[in-house]
Amino acid sequence: MPPAPEGRVPKRRRTSDDVEAGSSQQPSRWVKKAKRATGELRKLLREANGVHELVTKTEQAIARASESVKNMVHDVDMLDARRTASSRANRTRQSTAVPIHSTPAHETASLPSVPRSGTDAEKTSDLQAALVALIKARVDENKDTDKRSMDGVLRSVLDALIDADPRENTTCCTCRPTASQRRRIEETKFSKPRPRIGADAQGFPYDDRSACSMSDPHPDRLTSKERNVEKMLALGRPDPFMDSLPGLSVRPRPRAPRVFKQQFTVQFQHLPPGVLAEMERWHVELGRCGNCIMRAMRTFPPWIIEVEWPAVAEDGCPVYENRAKAEVAEWDEERRQWRHLILDHYRWIPVEELEERPSDSAADPEVVNGTAHASIPWDALIDYDALNE
Repeated sequence: MPPAPEGRVPKRRRTSDDVEAGSSQQPSRWVKKAKRATGELRKLLREANGVHELVTKTEQAIARASESVKNMVHDVDMLDARRTASSRANRTRQSTAVPIHSTPAHETASLPSVPRSGTDAEKTSDLQAALVALIKARVDENKDTDKRSMDGVLRSVLDALIDADPRENTTCCTCRPTASQRRRIEETKFSKPRPRIGADAQGFPYDDRSACSMSDPHPDRLTSKERNVEKMLALGRPDPFMDSLPGLSVRPRPRAPRVFKQQFTVQFQHLPPGVLAEMERWHVELGRCGNCIMRAMRTFPPWIIEVEWPAVAEDGCPVYENRAKAEVAEWDEERRQWRHLILDHYRWIPVEELEERPSDSAADPEVVNGTAHASIPWDALIDYDALNE
């Protein structure tokens, strides 16, 4: 080849190595196929994982269903055993049972009317007969008893139970808290036993917590009564800067003068809105039945008419205080009414156990007991004797 003229770059023919180097920079068909195969493999893996999760959930559901079937079979066996035992017991009591005849579906079976008066022995006998009839209606397999007929039987049994109750229906309580309500009740409970806080007969204060549980997560949390006594002791010391000195007594703190005759009857119209809201909360959030709510609204102390702040929940029940923090109302589970306590010389005394003192003559009969200036409210004309007739 003749030499190239000066100033020009000679052209060189591409060799096979250059062609291979250029072609390697572009993705080949095999690389594209490998990427597609990798994507499809990942998709299959995801689907396989989904199938595995579905199988696991199905197995768990089958296990739960199997456990439920076992429990149902056990319950059926228990009910069958109870039914057999009850049937045998009924056959031995047929002479005393109240007969209940089969009724069509459109008729209502009922017990003979239960007497609303009589001696305690007669009421107890009526209650026993009604309960036997209820058991017979529940276990008789050949009886076609619809819901209305069972309602009649239950109504008669309830009437007999109310009449036979010697404590003014205090046992007719239907409180059945749900799981959520029970958890709320547990949050308001206090550990037992409680600390002893007060002053002895000589006026020397004491704060004994030796009997308290060491595992209490809130050892410093006090009830309303304990907290009020503690505050009164602090106010009753001659010198608040000498609390650490032993043998230092507190000033006497007698209860306030009060009128011993009944001033008025607390009616629903006298209850402040905050108290009514607390009754609603007690019923809805803590599972208190309507019968207990009604009895609570009937047995409030008179100073409830000026309570404006929300009650403190203790052991699942509200606790009310008067403005002076010297009287409290806490729920009595046994009597199912408010327990009215009055602070007298650093001790809580039930209002029924108070003794009249000469200082009580200074009480204004037109001012409600437990208040400073609240006047006796207006009463609606209601004949309360109708409850006892």
